[in-house]
Amino acid sequence: KVQEKYSAAITEEDKKMLAYIDEHIFDKELSLSLVASVFGISQASASESFKRITGTKYIDYVNEKRIRKAVELIYTENLDLNKVYTMVGYVSMSTFRRNYQRFAAASRKGNKT
Repeated sequence: KVQEKYSAAITEEDKKMLAYIDEHIFDKELSLSLVASVFGISQASASESFKRITGTKYIDYVNEKRIRKAVELIYTENLDLNKVYTMVGYVSMSTFRRNYQRFAAASRKGNKT
């Protein structure tokens, strides 16, 4: 019953917003401000909707998806960090490294247990 209530709370517009984010996840220009603008809502509304849909903050969702892809590229394609960070949507190497340490380390800890 709780799952039905949760599912009913997700609107078609919510699904479109999440699909848009997933489709543009590796674009350097992707931001909460851009998403809000595309969907004609305020940043606060976009943020609240996103949190309601996914259960996580927008920025954490984006960073985790980008880092997962970066890890995949590093290990499967044997690519260098200096190339990978721009491929997954980061503009700054320092921001990439900070998020890489945060999400990749958390992922490794989760895999060990």
